[in-house]
Amino acid sequence: MVSMDKAFLAKTQASVRGADLKLFVRDVRDRQGRKRPITVRSWSTIKDVKDMIQQAIHIPASSQRLFFGPLLTSGKELPNHRSLHDAGIYRSGETILLDIKGSSSGVSSMMTS
Repeated sequence: MVSMDKAFLAKTQASVRGADLKLFVRDVRDRQGRKRPITVRSWSTIKDVKDMIQQAIHIPASSQRLFFGPLLTSGKELPNHRSLHDAGIYRSGETILLDIKGSSSGVSSMMTS
């Protein structure tokens, strides 16, 4: 019975740890292409990610625009209400692009060059 409880506990802990995603955030203005790591839950929304970025680099969530994957090529910002899963972010190691509203060089200028 004790070994069964230990096995169940180990399995439960592994599944909880698997719920975390380590993502990287790259500012489109950064010419060196540095990426900042953040850890979020797999069920987080884009707004949750913006709040984590605000805590990490002190840029208000309302000034952030986030882009990822196919949405980047279409030039559309990830909406706050969408989950990471809805945005196509399923696994750790993915990179999200950050554009700061009002910055001189943004994603739109990046796409035209």
